[in-house]
Amino acid sequence: MKCKFCERDATHCHYLLWKEKPLKGNHRIMQQDHPELFQNLCALCHAKVHNTEPKKSELKQYILLRERAISAKNIIDAQIRGLGGVELLVPDFWLEESKRWEQQKLGCTKKLEHLLKEKDSELIKYLKGIKGISVVSVAYILAYLPVKDEIHVGLVHPKKLRAYWGLDPTHMKRRKGMSKEEVKKCGLGVMKKQLLGIIADNLVMKQKKYSGTPQGKYYDVYKSDKERRLKLHPELKKIHIEKQARRRMIEVFVNDLFYIAKKEQNGGEKNTGEA
Repeated sequence: MKCKFCERDATHCHYLLWKEKPLKGNHRIMQQDHPELFQNLCALCHAKVHNTEPKKSELKQYILLRERAISAKNIIDAQIRGLGGVELLVPDFWLEESKRWEQQKLGCTKKLEHLLKEKDSELIKYLKGIKGISVVSVAYILAYLPVKDEIHVGLVHPKKLRAYWGLDPTHMKRRKGMSKEEVKKCGLGVMKKQLLGIIADNLVMKQKKYSGTPQGKYYDVYKSDKERRLKLHPELKKIHIEKQARRRMIEVFVNDLFYIAKKEQNGGEKNTGEA
């Protein structure tokens, strides 16, 4: 099934009267009874119809492809290690397949770099100037940042954006059988993993030698919070305090992103508010 506009594979069933008569239910099933009210669109064309920025959809596309390439390579590498453990020769085609998926990952990374170069954004300039923030991390943040039409989702207050990205500790964890409303309260697991895992690790490691300078801003937040918690709660395990200090550092980081993104979406107007 092809997209009506661009001949890509159609992934969305678009309801033509989505503004005038909002429709609830499974669009694919309803399309069978009223095909004249629906269009088969790809993800990019569907984003354009709903006035969301197509580049964000493209970023997500290559982020997902990169993740799949990494997963595929990890599976093959695990099998290669397993064969070595039982002293069997590794077939050449497995080694070639591992290299092929590595090339796929690098290709997606280069595509992300190219897409970011096409955009002229103060937020991108700010992110690229931070020690420890890679091109891939910038792509994740841009791809999963709510656009103007979705302003009610995350760009109302820093706390809302943190919750949208899965950083609100009061939000429930995912479990089987959750309703759609409950799932929304979980936030984006992919961003939580990126922020509290990869970005937090890189900020701590890369900014450590810049401590006490503007380039070591987020490491200093982490360091001061960790020292404060060690004094207040000596009974807690160090790993618990480490995680809390990193979470505080990421909260400050997201707050900064919020005000830059908000200002940019509002056409440069000054934003005020408390984190």
